[in-house]
Amino acid sequence: MLPRKNVQRRFIRSALEQVAYQIGTHLAIERNRNEWTQEELGERVGIPQEYLSMLENGQPFAYNDAVIDAIFTELGLPTDDERASFLKWWRDLPR
Repeated sequence: MLPRKNVQRRFIRSALEQVAYQIGTHLAIERNRNEWTQEELGERVGIPQEYLSMLENGQPFAYNDAVIDAIFTELGLPTDDERASFLKWWRDLPR
């Protein structure tokens, strides 16, 4: 039987991956709604296209508060999105 702490970590990691995927999908939808390429949005917020691709593909370890806030602002999305707050909370947990 797995120790309880490992089960909790696996549960949190699974939730984190789901949230990162949801945010990435939302960013891609909004970017496409504005008819921007990843490169164009990246230039607008000062990040490389490859980094934006990682975010849109739901890679949770790519998240950075300032970058997420800049992208959300550029896309006209609220920066206090609960999903983004979850990612920030997870990132700040002691390891």
